[in-house]
Amino acid sequence: MSFLPGKQPIVQSTPYNPVETRTTWTTGFFSRFPWGGISALIGAVLCAAASTAILLASDGKVNDWRLQPTVYLAITSALSSILVHYALSVGVSNSWWRKAMKEGTTVNDLHRYWEYGNSLWSATLAGKHFNLVALATIMASITPVSGPLIQRASSVVAQELNRNISMTVNMSPELPFGFTGIISGRGRSVAVLTSNFSSVMRDYNNKASTNMSNTGCKGTCSAVIQGAGLAMNCSQRTIPFDLRPGSGPPFNFNQTKVFSSNFTYSESIPDSIQLNVQYKATPDCVGDLVVSTCLLRAAVVKYPVVFRNDSVTLNPNSSITDDKLERYTKVGTTASIGGTTLGGLYLALDNRFSSAAGTSFSGAVGYTLQTNGSLATEYVATADDKAAYNAATNCTITFFDPTADLVAAAREIMFRTAIRAANSSTIQKVQATEVAVRTIYRSHYLFLGLSILVTMLGVVFVAPIFGGWWHLGRSMSMSPIETAKAFSAPLLKGHDSNAGMKGILKEVGTKDLRYGEVVRVNGGGVRGDVYIPPDTPNTTRTLEMANPAWVRAPQEGSRYSG
Repeated sequence: MSFLPGKQPIVQSTPYNPVETRTTWTTGFFSRFPWGGISALIGAVLCAAASTAILLASDGKVNDWRLQPTVYLAITSALSSILVHYALSVGVSNSWWRKAMKEGTTVNDLHRYWEYGNSLWSATLAGKHFNLVALATIMASITPVSGPLIQRASSVVAQELNRNISMTVNMSPELPFGFTGIISGRGRSVAVLTSNFSSVMRDYNNKASTNMSNTGCKGTCSAVIQGAGLAMNCSQRTIPFDLRPGSGPPFNFNQTKVFSSNFTYSESIPDSIQLNVQYKATPDCVGDLVVSTCLLRAAVVKYPVVFRNDSVTLNPNSSITDDKLERYTKVGTTASIGGTTLGGLYLALDNRFSSAAGTSFSGAVGYTLQTNGSLATEYVATADDKAAYNAATNCTITFFDPTADLVAAAREIMFRTAIRAANSSTIQKVQATEVAVRTIYRSHYLFLGLSILVTMLGVVFVAPIFGGWWHLGRSMSMSPIETAKAFSAPLLKGHDSNAGMKGILKEVGTKDLRYGEVVRVNGGGVRGDVYIPPDTPNTTRTLEMANPAWVRAPQEGSRYSG
């Protein structure tokens, strides 16, 4: 629509007609108490307490929580940060209105309070205008740092846990008659191993694990179990030797047995196996040989053992001297050919460990060393290949004592045999110590302390900006509508000036408005659809919120008055 010369545009004045006050200004500590903001600060403190409780409750506990503690800690940390920031927004509103009510306040002051409360950057660069609102904003802004700190306060670690448990094991306390071997011939010598014992020896030779299932052990368990074993009784003596060739001729070419190991057994004494060891312990060419004799008797003993899930072994830190003797076992025999209880064990041990070494003077070539069986060569005491060469060609050869190792072998084979001989009637209940490597939660209280410190800094420095709430006469906010009402915006005039946000919206919430150019001629508004030439006299143009009927879009390049 164009402006026609000689005619006046449609104008309207907006006189100010104040209405009668309808809301009472009511101050007071409790009537104006900022429940939301203060409750948020208390909630942030409770979140810190909850984080502490979670870490205390989970520290050292097995990893069987439905959700890991770090999940709960992340929730409490995020919630505390949200609460502190909410409290900040409420506190900034309180401070802004309190500042607006004080004498000497400028528009710059109110802008800075609003700006510092909404911008960390502005609060940090406040300079000489730095105030409690800027400080509260900075401290509230660092509260999210508590999140990564509190999550570092709990970790999952592997730890050995000891507990006493009851186990079910199956091990025969005595070997059944004829379990290990078969004798034959007039001399009643052991001829072959039984099928059961042959299987035991194959497992032993292959170092196969010994299985025992359904024991109740879920990790590594230490126990003492009763089974068929061996009771040891050893003695030691010496016999002289002389390897010198003499001053001959004639020279001494006789061979001296400088090492021997063997097992002996007689079916006439069916409960015992004898171990015989002889060895040269010193590099001298004349001296005494050490002779050890160990009688291994069938017995019921208590073995110290270690279970690992479904396998069982003798405790690696134990020896036959640690086996507790319960009683000796009476072993039967047969008058002719047939089964033997310990004879098969003897045959297996002797076949595997029987060995000998003899040395003698051989004239110009020095000494000759002859061996049979592998054990003699394995126990030669030489530091290197040169020492081994010298030992084989002169009389200085020495040997380590194999007695302990041979007894240990007999013990382990007997242990394996007792397990193989078990049946449904040999089940026993034992007490054990279970050592299970399990993942547990470990709390790190340094990170907890740092996280709480960050949160409490936010709480402590946000709290002061609530000061003076008791001087406010109504609930106030930083809504642009409420602040516009306080600045007497024309669009909001004529309504209760002490109305809170809800009251204002109830009165004017449905009123239409638009931001843009408002033209006034001679003080009267011109409808937005009427064209007013730029050179019209007594014309003012402003940008403001107004009734959409009086607002038009801002014009490119236009300048506006206040």
